[in-house]
Amino acid sequence: MAGINDGQRVDAANSNAAWIAKNANDSTVGILTVNNVTQSTTKDNGALIVEGGVGIEKNLNVGGSVVVTGDLTVNGTTTSVQTANTLIKDALVTFNDGGNDASSEDSGFEIERTTTNAAMQFQNSLASKFKIGLLGSMLEVLVSGVAQTISGIKTFAAQLLVSDTTQSTTKDTGSIVTEGGIGVEKNINAGGSITVVGAVTGSNLSGTNTGDVTLGSIGATPTAAGASLSGQVLTLQPASATLGGVLTAIAQSILGIKTFLSALVVSDTTQTGSLGVGSIVTQGGISAAKNIYVGGAFDVVGLTNLTGHVTLQDAGSFKEQASPTNPSATYRKLYPKSDGKWYSLSSAGAETDLSGTGVQTTKGDIAGFSTLAARVPVGTNDQMLVVDSVQALGLAYNHVTEADLIANLSIAASVAANALTIALKTAAGADASATDPIKVAFRSATLTSGVVSLVKTTAALSIVVPSTATLGHVSSTSTPIYVYELNNAGSGELALSTSYFDETALVSTTAISAAATSATVMYSTTARSNVAFRCIGRLLSTQTTAGTWAAVPTSIAVGDNSKAPYVGLTLLTATSGIKTPSGSDQYHQSTTNSVTLTVGTWQVDQSALFSNGGAVGYIAKALGIFGANGNDTATVPTLLSATANLTVNSAYSSTIYQERRADIGDLAIIHGPSLIITVTASVTIFIVTFSSQSTSANARITGYLTARKLY
Repeated sequence: MAGINDGQRVDAANSNAAWIAKNANDSTVGILTVNNVTQSTTKDNGALIVEGGVGIEKNLNVGGSVVVTGDLTVNGTTTSVQTANTLIKDALVTFNDGGNDASSEDSGFEIERTTTNAAMQFQNSLASKFKIGLLGSMLEVLVSGVAQTISGIKTFAAQLLVSDTTQSTTKDTGSIVTEGGIGVEKNINAGGSITVVGAVTGSNLSGTNTGDVTLGSIGATPTAAGASLSGQVLTLQPASATLGGVLTAIAQSILGIKTFLSALVVSDTTQTGSLGVGSIVTQGGISAAKNIYVGGAFDVVGLTNLTGHVTLQDAGSFKEQASPTNPSATYRKLYPKSDGKWYSLSSAGAETDLSGTGVQTTKGDIAGFSTLAARVPVGTNDQMLVVDSVQALGLAYNHVTEADLIANLSIAASVAANALTIALKTAAGADASATDPIKVAFRSATLTSGVVSLVKTTAALSIVVPSTATLGHVSSTSTPIYVYELNNAGSGELALSTSYFDETALVSTTAISAAATSATVMYSTTARSNVAFRCIGRLLSTQTTAGTWAAVPTSIAVGDNSKAPYVGLTLLTATSGIKTPSGSDQYHQSTTNSVTLTVGTWQVDQSALFSNGGAVGYIAKALGIFGANGNDTATVPTLLSATANLTVNSAYSSTIYQERRADIGDLAIIHGPSLIITVTASVTIFIVTFSSQSTSANARITGYLTARKLY
C-alpha cells in the first residue's frame, strides 16, 4: 500500500499491518515504516507524533537531532554519544545517581583520544575530592581553603597572587613554602626582611640588612661571585685562574693584570736554584722601568741582552761554568771557570781564554800583548808601570822618582805649655802609615853622586820647640820657621831653623833644647852630621815674647811654596867707590859704603871689581864687611863678630875674603860669601876694600854690598 492514512487500520489487508488504534494497546510483529519526511522541531510536529510515551525494547537510532524537553534517564551501564558535540542545558548533571560511597569512588567522566585518554574523577581521599588528567597519572585539582600537595610543573601565564598573609620566620613558614629552589627570571621585591640560611650569590645585591653581617673564614672553593652570604655571615672565596676572589695563604693561580700603586713586598725567602723555584716565579718575562737589584746570585739560563752597563755591588760575583752550552748564532757567552780565568764561547763551541792564556804567574802580574799574549812581570816596591817602546810588550816597571818629589804631605802646628809642636801629616791630615805613607825624594848623601833616593814615612813624626827656645826670633816680630826633613840613613826626621838652607848641600844639625836660640842653626830632635835634607814647609810665627810659644803660626806653606826664602820689602845697596891702592896695606875709607839694617833677618851679598892697570905683580886682599868704616890705614876696622846688636849665621870673622895676584891686563870680579845677619836693634855695616901694594897708578878696586831683608 502507498501509505497509511489518518485513522486507517493497519492489518494484513492493508500492507500486512494491523490497524493502529489510538486508544488501544495494539502490537505488530512487522516493521512499521513511516515515509513522511516532515522535520520535527517540537514534540508536536514531525512525521511521527506520539502523544504518549514510547517504549522501545531495543536500540533507538535517530538520524537527526534528539530534543528532550523532559528528563533523560539512562539505565544502561554504558552510554555512547556518536555526535561531534553534545549540548546539555541542565545546570546540574548527576553522576552515579543513587550510588553509595563505595560506588562513588573514581566517579566522573573520561575522554577517549587516539593514544591517550583523560578523565576527571571524584576521589574522597583527596583534600579537593577531585583529580584530573591523563588516565593513570591524574593529579589533584587545586582548591582554596584546604592544604594540598601538588606535584609537577605548573606554569602560570599571568600573575600568581597569594592572599595569605602568614609571616615567614623560618624556611618552613610563610604564605609560600617550597622544599626546593625558586628560579626567578626577573626581580624579587620583598616588603619585609629576607633571611637567607644558605649562600647568597649575585652581582648586584641591594636593600637594607637590619642585622650585622660578619666576615667568616675564607672559603676553599672559588666561585663566580667570589663570595657567599649565609645568614649574617659573609664568606669570601679564593681566586683562581678563571674566577675572581681573594688572595689567600694557599697556592693560587690568578688571572688578569694586577697593578700595585705602591711597593709589592714578598716576605717569602725561598731560594732559587732552577726555573720554577723561588719566592716569585713567572712563566713569562719581567719588565722593569727602573733598576733591578739582586742581593744574591743572578743566574740566566737563556740569552741576556744588555743595552746599559753591569755593576757588581760589594761581594757580587759571576757563577763559574764548567761546561756551558753553546749560545745561539751571532751570540757569545762570557763566563769564569774554577781556574780563575774568564772565557768566551762562540755559537760553534769555540772557547777563548780571555785571561791572557794564563801568562800571569806571580802576584801583581798583568797580561800584555805583542804578537801573542805575554806576562808583564810585577816590579819592585815604588816602581811604576810606564810606557817603554823598547820592550816587546811596550810596557815596563821602572823607578820613577822625581828629584823634588814631596807626596801625600801636610804640616800641622799646635802650642801647649809655651812649647810649639810641629807634626808631619798625610794629605788627609792623618798620621802616616804603611798603607798611607808620606814620600819625599832626597839628593844623595855623597856630594859627588847625582842619585835620588826616596824616603817613606810610615808612622807619626813630629818635633817640639821647647819653651825659651827662641830660634833667634824677636818678640812681636813675624818671623819664619823653615821645616826640614832629614834623610837619616833612609829614615825621615824633622828639623827646624829660622834660616833657609840650600838643599844642594849636606847639613849638620844641633839637638834642639831650651838653649836653641840661634837663627842660623838647623835644629833636630837628635843631632845629625852631614845628612841630605829637604825644605818641606815654612811657618810664620809672631810671639809676644820670643821663646814663649803661646800663639799658633799665622801661616803654613808646604812643598814648593816654602822653598824660596821669605822676601821682605827692604833692599839696601852700598858701594865703596873707586879706590886707588897707595902701595901699602890699607883699609879704604868711603862715604858711600854703608847701609843701616833694622830689626830682623837680612841676606847680605858682597862683591868687588878689580883692575891692575897694566902693572905686574900687584897683590890685593880684596874686600870685607865690617862693623865700621875703613880709615885708609892698616888698622883693621871693627869686625862683624864684635859688632853689637847683630848675629852672623856663619863662622865668617876674618877681615880678608880673598887674596888676588894680578898679572898685566888682569881684570877680576870677586864675590864674597852671602851672609845671613839677624839684627836685634838698628845697626850700620860697611863694605870695605883692602889693598897691600901697587906698582901702577892706574890700578883700581870697587866694592859692592846688597842687603835684602828676609823677615
